Amino acid sequence: MEAVSEELMVRGYLTPNDLCTAGEDDSASIQNAVDLAAGCGLNKVVIPRYNARTGAMRWVFDRPVLLPSDMAIVLDNCFLTLADGVYANFFRTANIYTEQGLDIRREYENISITGIGTAVLDGGQPNDLSELTQYRDGRPAVRYNTPILFFNVRYFTVENLTIRDQRYWGLCFQYCKCGRIANIRMDVCGDRRNQDGINLRNGCSNIIIENIYGQTGDDMIALSAIDTPREDRYNVTIPEWDNDIHHVVIRNISGWALDHPLVALRNHNGAKLYNVIIENIQDTALVRECPKGSLPKYAIIRIGNNFYYKTRPSVMGETSDIYISNVIARTSDRAVTISATLKNSRFTNIRCYERCGAAVSINPVWAGDPGAQIENLTVDGVTLAPTETNIESSVVDFNTQRPGDYVRGMYVRDVHIDGADHLANLSGDTELTFENVRAEHLRAEAVKIRAGDEDRIKLTMK
Repeated sequence: MEAVSEELMVRGYLTPNDLCTAGEDDSASIQNAVDLAAGCGLNKVVIPRYNARTGAMRWVFDRPVLLPSDMAIVLDNCFLTLADGVYANFFRTANIYTEQGLDIRREYENISITGIGTAVLDGGQPNDLSELTQYRDGRPAVRYNTPILFFNVRYFTVENLTIRDQRYWGLCFQYCKCGRIANIRMDVCGDRRNQDGINLRNGCSNIIIENIYGQTGDDMIALSAIDTPREDRYNVTIPEWDNDIHHVVIRNISGWALDHPLVALRNHNGAKLYNVIIENIQDTALVRECPKGSLPKYAIIRIGNNFYYKTRPSVMGETSDIYISNVIARTSDRAVTISATLKNSRFTNIRCYERCGAAVSINPVWAGDPGAQIENLTVDGVTLAPTETNIESSVVDFNTQRPGDYVRGMYVRDVHIDGADHLANLSGDTELTFENVRAEHLRAEAVKIRAGDEDRIKLTMK
């Protein structure tokens, strides 16, 4: 290993511009800096704006930089971009796609990626790698297109970054614990498949996600405990590991997700999703012109899916203890949509204006199979005052329940309606109580019940 001078040791960090880190390209120089910093104990690399090797104000990655434990990456007002045609992350933990990554005992620790000023990770031009083409003709897993990919890490931070036009998901974390993801700007034009913002996958817990804004091509934030083993042994869920997602806080989220929710929760195949706090969420108008800008968004927050499973869908009790507060919906059809199952949860202060026609709903037919099973849900504080009349509106919209679906022990309190169609639009086996309702200018009947379901609806007004 190249010696690190005393002068650099005193400075306290390395950069890819230092002579001792020089490589044949930008990725090599940054990787050399990481390896040297880890080897000499500095454990910190700063990527500046100016690239001394090329004389440019950018750093071009043609392969991922692999991060070990105890490593701090600082992006100081720099612009990072991917080379044309490569299948590469910007940064990923060095344990991914190795034997080391299949051993739960070899957990990584203390990794951070922090931006200063304007630090941009730009996806460059699209490539031919997607969920439809992965593993074909020698292509790798599609997650090679994710800018930042962490696996089996405890104690991590990713903050103060702009993720622009990524080729797939923006930031992805699997089996990661005790972390913070904060102050992230998402900036996409929607010309690539599945441009999620932030993904927590199986095995993630005790994580804070906060201050996220901008525009994504798919879910802005997705908690998805839905993976199953695949043929690629390095891209799997591991049965003996904890595959649940739990104890996650999501707060201060603002933006536009192209025809998708700002926050989506999904779990199947026996994995649980529980103890999630979601607060201070609002949608905005289109942030950046894009091909999919005219598509409607069906919800700000989605809980569950009736698809994506390999072995079985989630069952009652596997999605529970979801606490949502302070939601402002203006450009989405619904504030909160529930699919699959939900138990022991509470929503507080849900406000629906302009386009938004429901505070709580089940999945619309055109967004996957409708219907849900719900137990013990309390909704405290709803304002429903839509201004668009072409959308049928109601505080609770459960009008497409399937056989076997039900709602039990649901309470909705402190409701103010102004100019909506209904208080409730119901179907199936539903047990629902309203308390303290103030309704003005209803455009249709207060409660609409699907024909033939009248005897299965138990509605109480207090």
